[in-house]
Amino acid sequence: MNQQNSAINKKVDIMSAENIHRKEEDGTLLAFCVVNQDIRAIIHNKAGKIFNLSLDRVRIVEYESEQVTSWQPIETAPMDGTEIDVWVTNLPPEAMRVTNVKYDKEKSYFVYWDYRYAEYKQVIGDITHWMPIPKRPLK
Repeated sequence: MNQQNSAINKKVDIMSAENIHRKEEDGTLLAFCVVNQDIRAIIHNKAGKIFNLSLDRVRIVEYESEQVTSWQPIETAPMDGTEIDVWVTNLPPEAMRVTNVKYDKEKSYFVYWDYRYAEYKQVIGDITHWMPIPKRPLK
């Protein structure tokens, strides 16, 4: 997934047109568009208005309090193809973390990418918990 697509549906700060260092309001990034060869952001603000802004007026923000950062019961895991990490039990010799797993709706089970065979494989064992993939290091 490229960096632009991973930003879709993220919370954003909308900066003032007069002073781009001053936050004007909150919003959500819906999409990117091109207007006269200029890439712009389509934003939905809290008042329900949808509009496009130049990228210099949009700051993607992360609200830590809204993000799940610990293990959660597998019953609460996203089933929309979002990649997550899972905790698997009943594996010899012990339980383990499996990274970058997603739920495959067509197959009705969780899969991971197997680089040796260049295909998705079913996660074997009892999946008991999940958590979001940790953020990448800033540097």
